[in-house]
Amino acid sequence: MNFLTIFVVILVAVAAVAVLGLVAVRARNPPKLKRNAAATLGFFHPFCDGGGGGERVLWTAINAIHQEHENVKSVIYVREGIEKVDDVLRKVKDQFNLSIQSKCVEFVPLSTWWMLEAKWYPHFTLLGQSFGSMLVAVESFMRRRTDVFLETTGHAFTFIPIKVLTLGSVPVVAYVHYPTISADMLQKVRNRQADYNNSSAVSRNPFLSSLKLSYYRIFAVLYGFAGSFADVVMVNSTWTLNHINEIWYGIAPKPATSNRRSKADLVYPPCDCSSLIQFSIEQRENIILSVGQYRPEKAHGLQLIAFKKLLDNHPEYLDNRIRLIFIGGVRNEGDRLRVNELRIQASNLGIEDYCEFLVNADYAVLLHYFSRASIGLHSMWNEHFGISVVEYMAAGVIPIAHNSGGPKSDIVTTEGPSRNGYLASSEDEFASAMTNALSLSGSEKAKLRHSARESVRDRFSETNFKQAFLRSLKPLFV
Repeated sequence: MNFLTIFVVILVAVAAVAVLGLVAVRARNPPKLKRNAAATLGFFHPFCDGGGGGERVLWTAINAIHQEHENVKSVIYVREGIEKVDDVLRKVKDQFNLSIQSKCVEFVPLSTWWMLEAKWYPHFTLLGQSFGSMLVAVESFMRRRTDVFLETTGHAFTFIPIKVLTLGSVPVVAYVHYPTISADMLQKVRNRQADYNNSSAVSRNPFLSSLKLSYYRIFAVLYGFAGSFADVVMVNSTWTLNHINEIWYGIAPKPATSNRRSKADLVYPPCDCSSLIQFSIEQRENIILSVGQYRPEKAHGLQLIAFKKLLDNHPEYLDNRIRLIFIGGVRNEGDRLRVNELRIQASNLGIEDYCEFLVNADYAVLLHYFSRASIGLHSMWNEHFGISVVEYMAAGVIPIAHNSGGPKSDIVTTEGPSRNGYLASSEDEFASAMTNALSLSGSEKAKLRHSARESVRDRFSETNFKQAFLRSLKPLFV
């Protein structure tokens, strides 16, 4: 037996032991927490000051936990350079109308947080970010070990080092907004369809597309293995639930004829419907609103083109002072550059006088426009849920959302007596939907707005989210 053979045998043996060890750690049931005892819950959310839907979920969850468990402290693993706790909590109050005591919150800054950013991985981005997140998770627990680890940003590979470092003694909780990989993503690569995450250089080349498809399939297996380390899994929509059931090992879809309960709990994210439903649905202005963080996947450029088509087809709206107003948060320099690019695009389209871009606006400003706007746009393909769509509907703003993801599966109904909005996919379809909504009679608009409001009034409320979130955490306590 030569040296190479011996080396291969040893390598395989070590790999087998490692896999068996991981499986054993994964199978261990962590100890339960005493309900009234002091405990620390660690939230992995480096951009907790982002101001988006994910941050609303984070802070509403923390608020619910503190209301239910007085002796629990929330530890948030954050990026270096973030503002102080008091400053962030003031922002949380302004943006989400949530009051949280600073004594209940602790920030743990991480020096390795930059490993989570996609810009450091120009190639094999998913794999790079995932393995990078494992190192960030290691630093998290080396700096501050907590009694529970809650991941709320979609980095499922963090589960593995947490379980290994603690020998399975710390429960892992996941709130999944969006699967890192999905069957839809594989289908897009298979169809060689260019998009923000599938460059035209790859989509035009059969060999590169085949190579990327193989890479995605391998990653899907790894992603499923990582996801299986979670003890409690919550998802934000039926769309996300279906994909998690398909990809994560141990979370099988629930057959229609079976009484077996899926391991993942459907917990709709919180929407501040209580204040929005107070707005009058009458006398709205010709304001088309777009609420969402300035990220490439939000497809703001599509909205500008659709708005241009609307004005070209119906120049009479120019005399009615119609406006397209964007309101969103920026996280970094990349987002700020994206806002400038959108301004340039509006100028090139000749519609800059009818567009406005608001950045990191206060909650009061958002409410102001929710109370005045007629139409709300949301154009992200396969949006995991669509909090802003729900907010549109609660505020009496007619929604026009992308015909995919959460808005399609859980929120917007386009036909029948329960019709409450529009779905569209292309620039032409969005332009057509805007035309249709603007041309409705006063009574037709009122009926559609009322239907939209009633469909979300209780279903996506903050109260329902808190109850469902705490119910999912209940197995961790005795």
